[in-house]
Amino acid sequence: MSLLPSIQDHFSLPRESCVVTSRKKANGVRVYDPGFSQQIVIEESHDENDEINIEVKNMKDMTIGHQLMNALYAIVAALFAGFLFVFCLQLLLFVVLNLSIESGATSFNKTADGEEDHSVKWFAVIGAIFSLISFSRYFAEALVIAGSFTMDAYKDHPMSRALILTDNKHGHIIIEWLFISCFCFFPIVVGCVGLLVASDRWWYYTSLSWFILVMIFFCVFYFCVIFYEVRCCYSFVANRDDADPGHMLDVLKRCILLRQTRRMSGYVNSSGLARNVFTNSKATDQAREPHIYKSSLKIHTPIWTHMVSCMPSFLYTNLSENPKFIHTIPEVQDYRPFLTKPTWSLERIFCRPEPSRYISIVRGPGALTKAQLKSSVICSFLSMFMICLLVIGFLVWFGLGAVPIIIFLIIVFMVSWSSLRNTYNLVRLGRDLIEIGEAKKANFKKLQQKYGGDEENAQAQAPDSISHRSTLTWQKLEHKKKISEAVFHTMHLERHYEATAALCWISFIVELALFSFYPTVVLFVIGDSSLGTIFIVLSVISNVRWYMHIVTVIEETGNMELVGGDTPEKLWSNQSRLNSIVGSISANAAYKGWRILIASFGFAFIAILLTTFDSGALQTSSTPLTYLPYGEWEYTGSSDMRYPTCTLSQIEGGFMNQSTMLDFAWMAGAAYIANNDTQPSLDTWFQNSPGVTDLQPVVDEFRSREDPNNEVAVKFKLISVPGPLEGQTTAVILIRGTVNQFDLLADAQLWSAAGLMQFLRAIIPFGEIWSGIFPDLVSWMNAMASTSIEKVAFYKLTTKFAEELKANGDFEHVQVTGHSLGAGLSLITGAQAKIAAVGLSAPNARISGKSYDPPITLQDINKYGFNIIPKHDFVPKVDDVADNWQQIGCSADLNQASWLCHSSVRSICELMYTCGSGNRPVFCECVTAYGYEPPTSLNGAQEKFDLLCPMPE
Repeated sequence: MSLLPSIQDHFSLPRESCVVTSRKKANGVRVYDPGFSQQIVIEESHDENDEINIEVKNMKDMTIGHQLMNALYAIVAALFAGFLFVFCLQLLLFVVLNLSIESGATSFNKTADGEEDHSVKWFAVIGAIFSLISFSRYFAEALVIAGSFTMDAYKDHPMSRALILTDNKHGHIIIEWLFISCFCFFPIVVGCVGLLVASDRWWYYTSLSWFILVMIFFCVFYFCVIFYEVRCCYSFVANRDDADPGHMLDVLKRCILLRQTRRMSGYVNSSGLARNVFTNSKATDQAREPHIYKSSLKIHTPIWTHMVSCMPSFLYTNLSENPKFIHTIPEVQDYRPFLTKPTWSLERIFCRPEPSRYISIVRGPGALTKAQLKSSVICSFLSMFMICLLVIGFLVWFGLGAVPIIIFLIIVFMVSWSSLRNTYNLVRLGRDLIEIGEAKKANFKKLQQKYGGDEENAQAQAPDSISHRSTLTWQKLEHKKKISEAVFHTMHLERHYEATAALCWISFIVELALFSFYPTVVLFVIGDSSLGTIFIVLSVISNVRWYMHIVTVIEETGNMELVGGDTPEKLWSNQSRLNSIVGSISANAAYKGWRILIASFGFAFIAILLTTFDSGALQTSSTPLTYLPYGEWEYTGSSDMRYPTCTLSQIEGGFMNQSTMLDFAWMAGAAYIANNDTQPSLDTWFQNSPGVTDLQPVVDEFRSREDPNNEVAVKFKLISVPGPLEGQTTAVILIRGTVNQFDLLADAQLWSAAGLMQFLRAIIPFGEIWSGIFPDLVSWMNAMASTSIEKVAFYKLTTKFAEELKANGDFEHVQVTGHSLGAGLSLITGAQAKIAAVGLSAPNARISGKSYDPPITLQDINKYGFNIIPKHDFVPKVDDVADNWQQIGCSADLNQASWLCHSSVRSICELMYTCGSGNRPVFCECVTAYGYEPPTSLNGAQEKFDLLCPMPE
């Protein structure tokens, strides 16, 4: 009789096994195909003794070409998932920007008299905060599905097969064609067409079409996941409560009540380590109280449970006398992987989740050894120590003191204590069991020597007090060598206080009002219609999943049989599909991680916002520099190789016969000077050269026309300098850089998408090949939130000012410069207005260029822009640099160079020291603040430098 047909497939299998019969020696073969390999179960019968042998084989069913294709699919899917993550952070930034505006931290809001209104609009502020909370949930859910989509592409898309067109007779064939067409065939066709027409941009069209097709396939995957989650939840509730499926509204009410009851009720959870004779994995979920290791038992009553225990009966029902047991998803899935001697590894211990559901075999076949148990403890403690050491190293490297390090160590210890305690108890119990087993063996040997015979006779003749000494003996002696004893983690969740239906409906209405309707109204009231529309779409999709929550229904029922199915095959198919969705998406632990990460970004943005209140409009001037007497001191420049661009003599409109990087760097820093100090500073730097004039009245007149309410936060100056030819005049626009936290938010709005896309490119294999479509992707993201991005489009005002200066004919040449944010705006303004632009520490515009209005091309950036980039400065690393740039040195220590090298004064000192000061005055700060060598005295009074520039104490 064949045994193969009686073998049942568990729903945890991704695919149903297949039985293949044979006329030869083998009675049949059952094939399991989890993806990259096949497990073959072969049944052979021997006629001479009627024995049936079962042989299990593992066969690789994946060629190198197939693996490479799957890897390529995963790379493209990961690109889209990364794009989605960047898009989520961009929307988060837009919400914080609205929060900063409505909180009165900016100059956007005006009173009836045109004065700045810094009053807090609490209605809008609270709504923006609630939208931030809701967005974090929506984004986390989407990113979990995107991660599952990426893994599915790498694993030969089993979930796509199980989700899409499942009810179609030829669905499996259709989905295979759709997948390979979107991920392979169509992009290849586009590339071939581009090559045939000799297009220089054939790869651009190929990669762009590839990305779009994968995005479309993801959308289909996304909505199929939601559809099956909701449908399964509906089926579970309808079958569980014997409800009439025709009464849809009644079933939906029950779904909402289940979800709210699960969330609002009070629970008590107990966890511990247990020992048991292993029969099957379900036995570990039914561990009796005497088998639990007492010192590991931990009963935890959350604060919420203590609070609800005091609530009146119309809100909560007391079930503490007869609590309701709540199942967990791993229990329903019967998830208990084995940790045996062959499968043990330090990596598993290092990455073991807490609490772990591993079944650790400590006695019997495959039992862990003492050395393995000891190594587990050592690895757990060592892993925590190394993580602490690594982070402490970075904290010390960044110059943090002892107090932050001690606080960090305390936090790490508190977070890790539970995991370390569990590991220690696990190993301690396993060690005790091994020692007891060894003591029993020694005891039986003594009995054999005393009474003679085998172990069974010795056991029979021995006194009861000896033969039953071990408390771990639960089977007959003759089976001792055939059974295994295991140590495993147990966790029980019990509902002691159940929320009533009235409370559930009240909480449901309040949640919808606060986290869905209220933020929607606020976003439209403040005029951010694009963000409000996105919020509505995401809110509808997410709330359907949130309240028809399949995980809650499974935990309440404790099985997956209620998913339904007309035949056993259909039931298994539905269970397997649901198991894949729940394990990979619905109950994925990555959801919590994504939500924490997104919330962390949100709180970081808010922290920046809060400091805006203190410094938002206060820093209007730079610290005055201490100049040495003109004509008595100079930097002669480096005697070795100098920067080839020290003299920008070919720039259009160079002043006084030539333009220098030093002059542009100084003017970029001069944008921070207060308006009443601008002309004196110009006179000091240019030594009263004729024609160097501050034209602030021209700027004021322009702003009174174009920005009468002073709504645009950008600040800029206008100075005139002599042109390259006698009688000519050059206008130089000086755009102020980042001086407060709102400017920092503006930086993030304009360039964060490009910076995050750069990071995505760095972590994706072969990420450079996608650089060509990055400008389009960033442009799409900003277009989706065009209303928000308009609020920080400072460049529109500066571009209009530059174009007006070009058109009025008062100046033969117009140039623009700036530092930091001002430098980035300078490059954008230069490319849009077609004027020369020199930026100091400027974020670039190669990736983000298409998102501006009007868009700027790479050709315009290369033709009109020049970026001075201090080494190690992180700001000019944002966005891809164009063709014209010069890296200059930075003397700051490497651990603090990312922000210290961003100083405009430090860059001026570097250019003075390397290129020479020429006919410009030098100042003390190059030596006293930045550690450069003292300048050379032209009259031989080098010893006077210490008197003129004393070092700070």
